[in-house]
Amino acid sequence: MEFKTITYEVKNNIGIITLNRPETYNAISEYMCKELTKVLICAERDDNVRTLLLKSEGKAFSSGGDINDMKDSLSRSTTEILEFVNCFTRMAKQLITFSKPTVCAAQGVVAGAGFSMVLACDVTIAAENIRLMQAFGNVGLLPDSGSCYLLARVVGLSRAKELVFSRRTVEADEAKRLGIVHDVVALEDLEQTALALAEQYAAGPTRAFAMAKGIINASMESTLEQVLDSETYRQTALFATEDFREGVVAFLEKRKPEFKGK
Repeated sequence: MEFKTITYEVKNNIGIITLNRPETYNAISEYMCKELTKVLICAERDDNVRTLLLKSEGKAFSSGGDINDMKDSLSRSTTEILEFVNCFTRMAKQLITFSKPTVCAAQGVVAGAGFSMVLACDVTIAAENIRLMQAFGNVGLLPDSGSCYLLARVVGLSRAKELVFSRRTVEADEAKRLGIVHDVVALEDLEQTALALAEQYAAGPTRAFAMAKGIINASMESTLEQVLDSETYRQTALFATEDFREGVVAFLEKRKPEFKGK
């Protein structure tokens, strides 16, 4: 599978997506958005992919939406603009609902829709030089690609509104304190740290992880009874899996389990 704005490979059960427009600080064009959606669907369906790693080429993770696409939108019809915005919406939904663990390695500028992608991943490892911005307001837009949904859930309603209104830069230490990123490492250690974490997740009981992820994501909008019912149903299904059997046997045999996601 060949792409123009991203690269993709599967290595050791990890689907590795790299944003690859370094000359634009990985600005997310409509074309890149479509390629991301396509590769996410492919990785979701591929049983060989047990974890996803999202990273970037160049100095920045992503400067956000491509300003050239926005300029073109000035002459588009409302119907054409709706389709353009929906392109980002479809990509964001595919990433947010991706059933397998997702790890993001982010460095440098992370703005606009790039910020949304960081929020959409399960775990983000950041380089010390990270600078995050809810930059949508700089061009008179509201946060999209899932940011309005995700940001408040991560940092709280009041802080989310402050970040959107101020459009200020959030640097590494604050990003970790707010829970936007989960760990901060030296730039030269970023890729290896994120890859090691992805490998750790890929070696785990990924079918159980997927069910847990679905319940956790839904819990923000579910009642206690709904969450308990979902846990009960999915846990019952997991008792019949190969991974459960392997986990029990490995524990009894005092060895490390070898999970297969089955």
